[in-house]
Amino acid sequence: MRYFAKVLSVLALALALPAASLIHGSARSQAANPLLILVQSYGCEGDCGPSLADNGRETPQAAVPPGTPPDAVGITPGATQSIVDSITAGTAFCDKLGDSALSVDCLADQLQSAAAKIPYQGGYSAARLALMDAAAKLHALAMANASTARQPVQPVYKGQRPHRALQPVDNPAAVAAKAAAILQDTKLVLLRSSAGSEQRRAAYETVATAVGSAKVLLRST
Repeated sequence: MRYFAKVLSVLALALALPAASLIHGSARSQAANPLLILVQSYGCEGDCGPSLADNGRETPQAAVPPGTPPDAVGITPGATQSIVDSITAGTAFCDKLGDSALSVDCLADQLQSAAAKIPYQGGYSAARLALMDAAAKLHALAMANASTARQPVQPVYKGQRPHRALQPVDNPAAVAAKAAAILQDTKLVLLRSSAGSEQRRAAYETVATAVGSAKVLLRST
């Protein structure tokens, strides 16, 4: 039985790989499906598969300490800080690009990257989905307001670049206001998901605060 299960797992991964090749398509082609950004992190809505963000390897699940509440499996102060650091670093990178027309899609890219590092199972699963959903909505917003004068670009700042080409937008201030509303909704989703154990509450409130702080970038747009 273990052999057949492993074969099925390999076949499932093989079937998933063509979808990943869509990442290398143009940013404009992604507008056909606003949720395509979720495919880029090998995720989907619901408890449907492992995170393959780390070079195709499943994100390992740490051993569960005795007495851990079921809703807090995998939640630790260090893991929470790692998620926050990813969001914070991503926001800072978008800010340093110094291009307000790219801010919304840059945030989409960075939130997607942060979400892809979170295991699809365990206490952070709802946070993963919330961040992936926010990334998809921000990307869709950028595509819906795509600049008529500028093409997608993959800028570089001190050797760091986004994971894909970013879509510039027309009227950045108006688009940023809508993006801020998306981040606020995401923050509320995370806070609602914090109900339960003390470990879960503390983790989700911390992540929610980090998402809320990303609105500072949009206010400066």
